[in-house]
Amino acid sequence: AAEWGGTDCYTNADYMSRIWSFLSSGPTGGWTSKSTPGETLFEGPFAVSSVSWHTCSSDVVNKLGPIVHEIGHMLGLSDLYGGANSVGVGNHDFMGSAWGFGAHTESPTSLSAYHKIRLGWLIPTVLDEGAGGRYEITPSETTAVAYKVTAGYPEGEYLLVENRQPVEFDAYIGPGGLAIWHVDENQPYNGAAGNPWEDGWPGNGVGIRTRLTLLQADERYHMERKFNQGDGKDYFRNRGPGGVRPTR
Repeated sequence: AAEWGGTDCYTNADYMSRIWSFLSSGPTGGWTSKSTPGETLFEGPFAVSSVSWHTCSSDVVNKLGPIVHEIGHMLGLSDLYGGANSVGVGNHDFMGSAWGFGAHTESPTSLSAYHKIRLGWLIPTVLDEGAGGRYEITPSETTAVAYKVTAGYPEGEYLLVENRQPVEFDAYIGPGGLAIWHVDENQPYNGAAGNPWEDGWPGNGVGIRTRLTLLQADERYHMERKFNQGDGKDYFRNRGPGGVRPTR
């Protein structure tokens, strides 16, 4: 797999000359056979992922992460890698990173609530003006539960709140907690995501200018600064009598 890097033992090909996992929409009308004129081999988009993972051993099967990432594209999901100045959502959604926390590519982190909603796997409870009260929020990896907060936001912009816990495909996320996503349907998927360490932020025009952003509880903007692909301190947790607080 080209994602592994290095040089192939059999052909001496470097990673830029080997098979990368990718999605292609395919030519219009499908792929046709050269040996049988007029025969259509298959139609529509396709995804490619290398069978082997390492560079020298064909018996090491490719990990699950790159495969499910490309399947996500087949289902209509977009990359969440971020723009030039960020890593996007990082390991908090396998469309942001197929490696997962701790580089456990055999067990990539699950999808975010946003992508589960897009696929029809989750219908969020909407909290609009006057929706006060006490709410129970069970782990989103095992239950289809999330809250959509629209109060105080313009059309197309809102917060999504889900409970991410270290179970099943989220097993390596760390202590877990509430993931609070800022969603702006009017922005591109991999737009700019600034941070307070930039000159003039946010008045420099690089505030939150991307479709999906995780509001990180430690307030360190690690993903916007390309320090890491996210970590367990990005989730909000109960810090005692005061309730949910930042995790600095």
